[in-house]
Amino acid sequence: MGGFDNEFLVKVYDYDKDGGHDKIGQTTLTLRDLTFPWFTVALRSKSSSSFSAGAFCCKEPDSLFYPEYPSFVLAYEITPGAQKLEGMDGVLKTTSDPFFEIHAKPKGFAEYIILHRSKVVPKCKECDWDTFLLTLDVIRDYDTPFKINVFDFDKDGSHDLIGKTKTTFREWLFGPYSHGLYRKGVSGSRGAFLVKNVKPLPSMPEKQRFHRLIE
Repeated sequence: MGGFDNEFLVKVYDYDKDGGHDKIGQTTLTLRDLTFPWFTVALRSKSSSSFSAGAFCCKEPDSLFYPEYPSFVLAYEITPGAQKLEGMDGVLKTTSDPFFEIHAKPKGFAEYIILHRSKVVPKCKECDWDTFLLTLDVIRDYDTPFKINVFDFDKDGSHDLIGKTKTTFREWLFGPYSHGLYRKGVSGSRGAFLVKNVKPLPSMPEKQRFHRLIE
């Protein structure tokens, strides 16, 4: 499988007794994708297809062990929320099932990777997500930009982008902060991502997690 962020291919088939199993769909993942509290991604019948053939789900990763390293990192507890999110569901599009991801380029990475994925809050346009920990080393420093993407959850894994924004950690240190969310091709804000509180924590040893995946 290679490194933690190397892509691999997952194919899902319909079993047939004669061995002529029919392919339902496929998707490309990384091990990092599967180590968050939940994961659902759309299966495509072809790599170029925009239609979902169902979803591949990882319900809960189970950590096998947590080797500790001697380096210490500065950690913060973040309290996130959202307001006035664009409705994406229903005939009248009056509500959404939002979740967000944080994407950054830690040292040694040329491309953006996912650092955090929130839980889904069902049927809301104003919400509070669970607090989460963010360490300064994984976003490099106070002034290196990183991305926040907010999605509307769909059971088939073809989650719709509500909007995204780019920020720095220094902006979060000035008290409650609101980021407008924008989507390409659509004018105006699609709502706002909120940083309600940033709480510094005592320095803590860096840990790397290894998981057994539960489908």
